[in-house]
Amino acid sequence: MSGIFQSAFGYFSASNNVQNENSFVGQVIEISSVKLRIKRVIAEGGYAVVFVAQDVSTSVEYALKRLLAADEDSKKNVMQEVNVLKKLAGHPNIIQYLSASYIDKSKTSHGQHEFLLITELCTGGSLVEILQSRSTPFDPETVCQIFYQTCKAVAHMHSLPEPIIHRDLKIENLLISSDGTIKLCDFGSSTLEEFQPDLTWTSNQRSMLEDNMAKFTTPMYRAPEMVDTWNNFNVGKAVDTWALGCILYILCYMKHPFEDSSKLRIINANYTLPPDPKYSCFHSIIRGCFQVDPEKRLTALEILERLAAIAESNGYNLKAPLDITAQPTTSTPNDLLTNDLNNANGIRTAPPPRPVQPSPAHNVPRPPPPAASQSNPHPPPRPALIQNPPNKQPEPQKSIPSGGGGLFSSLKGVSGSFFKNLKDTSSKVMQTMQQSIARTDLDISYITSRILVMPYPSEGIESAYRTNHIEDVRLFLDSRHPNNKYSVYNVSGRSHYSKFGQARVVDCSFAYPEHFKAPLLNSLYQLCEDIYQYLAGDSRNVCVVHCVDGKATSATLVCGLLIYAGLYEVPEDALQMFAVCVVS
Repeated sequence: MSGIFQSAFGYFSASNNVQNENSFVGQVIEISSVKLRIKRVIAEGGYAVVFVAQDVSTSVEYALKRLLAADEDSKKNVMQEVNVLKKLAGHPNIIQYLSASYIDKSKTSHGQHEFLLITELCTGGSLVEILQSRSTPFDPETVCQIFYQTCKAVAHMHSLPEPIIHRDLKIENLLISSDGTIKLCDFGSSTLEEFQPDLTWTSNQRSMLEDNMAKFTTPMYRAPEMVDTWNNFNVGKAVDTWALGCILYILCYMKHPFEDSSKLRIINANYTLPPDPKYSCFHSIIRGCFQVDPEKRLTALEILERLAAIAESNGYNLKAPLDITAQPTTSTPNDLLTNDLNNANGIRTAPPPRPVQPSPAHNVPRPPPPAASQSNPHPPPRPALIQNPPNKQPEPQKSIPSGGGGLFSSLKGVSGSFFKNLKDTSSKVMQTMQQSIARTDLDISYITSRILVMPYPSEGIESAYRTNHIEDVRLFLDSRHPNNKYSVYNVSGRSHYSKFGQARVVDCSFAYPEHFKAPLLNSLYQLCEDIYQYLAGDSRNVCVVHCVDGKATSATLVCGLLIYAGLYEVPEDALQMFAVCVVS
């Protein structure tokens, strides 16, 4: 890990312990009619030093970056950085520019152009320092919050009338303000230029471009098109997306995907995703960022949409201030183990409340709760558990906690919900939910992170022409949701000899009388209630709904569940949600 967390100049953190002697310290300077006393050095580099500067009249502290430019090219680069900061001023996730001053080299004692750049001082420290102090990665919610704020800054840069490319995005350039907000800094490598190599380019042109990239970028964060220009890929905004993928990977796994900066590994996107399922919700974003072809890479806006979908699926509050500090070294192993287990188990301190049950239009009789099936060949008018051995009772349902156990954190919990008015959102946002969960070769769709839909699993000869062999499905579910933390709801109308081990399997054929294409209303209500209670019993539980094709009949139950949960009142809205999440 030491290789990726090298100290980098350019961040304005008050927590840095750099205290080198400098003749500038102690002086009082005036910039824009404001007198500032230089208090101490907080970072140093070859051509620049960052100080804490205090307003003499108000005692407010700022970061002052003193840059020296020996030649015209260096002067141009510094002026570019200042101009970029001016253009980006006001965005909540970008270091705030306040003022700047310039002294011509003819008026300085050192014979170089001198720039004084005043910005806000991020007293929360640098993210790299906090990561260095930790023995375990952040929990998924914190990762989502940090990365969301980072992507907001990049998306803002890319969406300007003249898009700005940072070119040197890395974990070292992320600071934390006093109010717990991520701040992107160090725009010394940023540019407005994009390059499009083609067959007419000479080897000299390509070498010059690669040298330029090497000058302004960090090796392990470089995109393939920056390392090798012979593929004739566009060198533009997508280089920032690649770097964002590196940042997300580091936040999840505390290591860099290309730590050795190997050119061959980068141009082939040769990296490995650790098997830890804790961060599997981010895998599709990482893969989308690490596309060799920049045209196929996710954009910053698309990443934001996927992060919003992940937050909705897990009940994360993206607007909450970050509560992260350097991890104390006095933490005991037991404390760390407890925290890690809680995070791995998805335990949340404040789950969203359980929605109020809808009242049936008529006082219809309701079947009793699911029970283990008996030897009686005729199914009773209730959900039947056909999986558990006859001499073993199914796992009893836990009482519903006051918070609902985060059951529908994917759908409810905060005002302004991402899917609150689904019918009014754009089709582009609709498609995001479908893409936000990592897919496999199996025909399995995640409606949310805890509701899955698939076709009827095949066995025997049927598996020769149908997808989803039952063994493959079982292995998939056991790997994604270990310890039998899933319940299968069979609404296909066909019984099968299940091979799901000790997992809970509910035969829903009672809800569909013979020749009926739609379920009985009271039976549908009972199924929704049973799913709700099962998911509420454990935050790790998921439900798997399958019919013959994984569409029509499954859609009825899933959409009924969304309405039961209170997310939608109009069935068409629930159907639209289902449609964009299930692969056609």
